[in-house]
Amino acid sequence: MIDFQDRYLKIVKKYLKDKFVDNNIAEVMEIIKKSIIQIDNNKYKNCAIWGAGQHTDNFMKYFSTNLKKVSFIIENNLQLAKEKFKALKVIAPEEINSNNIDCILISSYASRKEITKSIENFDKNIKIIDIYENLQEKGINLNLPFYILSDGYIKINEYLQKLKECKENVENGVILENLLLEYIKLRDFKNIFKTINYYQKLEITENDKFNDLFNDLEEMLMDLKNILKTKKNNTSLLFIDALRYKDVNDNMKYIKKISENNVKFTNVFSTSITTYESMISCLSGKMPYYNQNYKRQSIEEYESIFIKKALSKNYNINFYVLGSDKFINSDNINYKDGGIYCSKTLWNYVCDMAVSDNKNISLLYFLQESHAPHMGGNYIENFEIHNTPFTSGDCNFKQTRDQYVNQYKKSLQYLDEQLEFYLNFLSDDNDFIIFSDHGQIIEDATTNLNYLDTILGWHDDRFKVNLIIKSNKFKRQKIKKIFSLIDLNDLLCGIIDGKLNVKYRDYIKMQFSSTNNKIIREKFSSQGKDDYINGFEIYRDKNYKLVVTGLKKVRAFKLVKNKEIEIFDSISIKKLKRRFLINDRL
Repeated sequence: MIDFQDRYLKIVKKYLKDKFVDNNIAEVMEIIKKSIIQIDNNKYKNCAIWGAGQHTDNFMKYFSTNLKKVSFIIENNLQLAKEKFKALKVIAPEEINSNNIDCILISSYASRKEITKSIENFDKNIKIIDIYENLQEKGINLNLPFYILSDGYIKINEYLQKLKECKENVENGVILENLLLEYIKLRDFKNIFKTINYYQKLEITENDKFNDLFNDLEEMLMDLKNILKTKKNNTSLLFIDALRYKDVNDNMKYIKKISENNVKFTNVFSTSITTYESMISCLSGKMPYYNQNYKRQSIEEYESIFIKKALSKNYNINFYVLGSDKFINSDNINYKDGGIYCSKTLWNYVCDMAVSDNKNISLLYFLQESHAPHMGGNYIENFEIHNTPFTSGDCNFKQTRDQYVNQYKKSLQYLDEQLEFYLNFLSDDNDFIIFSDHGQIIEDATTNLNYLDTILGWHDDRFKVNLIIKSNKFKRQKIKKIFSLIDLNDLLCGIIDGKLNVKYRDYIKMQFSSTNNKIIREKFSSQGKDDYINGFEIYRDKNYKLVVTGLKKVRAFKLVKNKEIEIFDSISIKKLKRRFLINDRL
């Protein structure tokens, strides 16, 4: 069997001998490790990590052996942190001095400067370890948390901007070489070939070298394609984070074409509006409020009937996911790199497929092209790194509304192009399930919070998602009845058996847990948005939506042509309550 990963590296190193042809993840991790090792210094007796979120999860994942001296977690949300880190003492920031904390590792990218100021206000003698400051001292400026490490897209956009501005052939040649190197790191062959073609038009002396590189890569990909066309009866789940239903038609031509010629669901809703709450519930078949599922970041193998079914059918299971985002804990799942760059996730996937003699079920996680930060490997004018709106303190957007929306659309187009490039390598005798976990705020992302209402919580833009099945087993069809991702397990089990098991419901249910972030709560509450910070449950059929907030306030809406018209008539609301709440069996 040909190892295409190895063959690829040998080809690029042949022509780019003195160039580093992969992301500098190893270097970054080594610098972080050396920063954290300071905690082992006998000088410090009471060491703590400030933060209990995903950043700390990744610290624990990658550097657990270097964090043995950490005894404390500093966190405002004490209850959540205590449940999550039972082996450590969880304290509030104001308890730093009473616990004699003398060394603090900051576990945050976005809030690290504010945390530093807070620590210094408590005690200027406390040793502060900020890994991002240490990285900057080594000349590495990350624009996102270390475990995402997505500076490749940022560099590409900078080089493409320079190309637009530059008119000298020689200087253009240097820019194109740098751009080519970034695409090589990403395994973005579509743009590798495009860049080489552009370079050859400049008639620079190195043309022959890049022409040979082009030919060798083209030959390698042809060999890969020939092998992949023989691989059949595999099932792949393409999980595109936060992709709204309404965004495919205008921005993802390839996915649109697939949907028009296969099984397309037109009325699918997620169970919540965040990745963990939605994925945990749809993979387990249990709603977010069931046994406090909303607090979990993964489930066990036995909780997913789909995974149990796949194992009973002797499938090899691969999850191409980001860091600690395993979603399902299982010794029977092969966890591989995914989520950072879509092209690299797809490359890893097809290379594994090429050397596998087994039937495979693969989950491919696509994050940053469809979800904030909304980045891709194409040129985006007025490019900025997007944060998820209204999930932190005030966001000072440098983009206009149109610029923000345009960047999102461009990123989706890039993802779509990469999917088309790679999936065309595969045989049609494989099954693909394309889905998203929740929606997001796009058009109103730059709007003042004071002017927004339901988009902050239960608007369909937050819940209505995509579900497409590409398979020769099923005839082309549109499924227009309302469908909930809570029934995804049953659907996937049916696909394994060659059946289309679609569970229809008269109405569906959605949930979102209470927000614990102190800054968000204060900000929302100050502008009269308490309905959105204490959790809520939604009941929805094709005509109506009933919302019960965490404070037991009831709001009702009539759904008319993609508009949600609020109902204030008490008799009508009472009828909806009787229909949904009394008969609630979900």
